[in-house]
Amino acid sequence: MIIDIGNILLEKIETLPFIDKAVTEQLGIEFCKVLISSEDVYFIQTSYNANIREKFAAIGDEWHEDLDAFITKPYESWILEGKVYVAPVEKPEGDYYWNEDDQEWIEIELPT
Repeated sequence: MIIDIGNILLEKIETLPFIDKAVTEQLGIEFCKVLISSEDVYFIQTSYNANIREKFAAIGDEWHEDLDAFITKPYESWILEGKVYVAPVEKPEGDYYWNEDDQEWIEIELPT
């Protein structure tokens, strides 16, 4: 994974040529540093089966070092609670979608 200084995942390096060997996070980091030499990024291991870091990281996910987790922030206004982002307004019961521009839940009207 390549993380910029704003803790946002920018790019994924998914395959390492020495995958058949015992791979440690540090070995992967050293390999990535050879590929990309920049002080503006750092490298964090992720896992396809979410054994570490809560989930398989996706482009745009945020890295939270204090939580040791990659977390997806669905909307800019949402607030981190624990390891999950929640809307600033509680979702009513029923079928609703979030309107980021108006900061409100909009009911989904299903055909009858």
